[in-house]
Amino acid sequence: MYLAKEHPIGILDIFSGFIPIIFSAIFFKSVLKNNTSLFYYSCIIFLFIIISNIYSAYSINNHDIYLFFYIIESGFLFYYFKKIIREKSYKLICNILFFIISLLFLVNIFSKIDLMDDVSSTVQSLFFIIISIVNYYYILAKFKIEKLTNISFFWINTATFIYFTGKFFVSLYLLEILGNYNNGDLVDYWGIVSVVVIIQRLLIAIGISKSLQERSI
Repeated sequence: MYLAKEHPIGILDIFSGFIPIIFSAIFFKSVLKNNTSLFYYSCIIFLFIIISNIYSAYSINNHDIYLFFYIIESGFLFYYFKKIIREKSYKLICNILFFIISLLFLVNIFSKIDLMDDVSSTVQSLFFIIISIVNYYYILAKFKIEKLTNISFFWINTATFIYFTGKFFVSLYLLEILGNYNNGDLVDYWGIVSVVVIIQRLLIAIGISKSLQERSI
């Protein structure tokens, strides 16, 4: 809500959360048949925006809501990836990464250490950058695909890669911004994050639309 008042991109950030749920409704049958986890993930994004903004109306700080959302978001993304790539070693790695991410965010919620925000978000981003690169390897080397852009997994993985890459690089500067606090710098920081979030949700929507064309891999 703070960004929406100070920066126009904040308004687009808020409304972009409705895009995946709208596409899930349009392609409801095919999404439920081929990619149920995408439907649930879209609902989570939708509900998060509603809860976060309602909470913001009654509290100045909705920090913990975001941290819980990051845990749930990580869980759904790993669950989706494991449904596509079913190798035991891959699933084990996803489970280990999710455990570490969840532990860091839970410590973050109950910790008073300022550095935890930077550490937990950076680690989450780094893990997803690595796993999305591994996913590209599977897509290009392991899957038999007639047309790359016709599969949901390609679009969702690209959304994941862009989102967490952007989040990783901007989080590196957060500590410096907070250390030399300037209202304009902080708004610009969240503006960059919002642009990355909007791109992610648009790519997820494209991925959902491809569920109609997608065949089992």
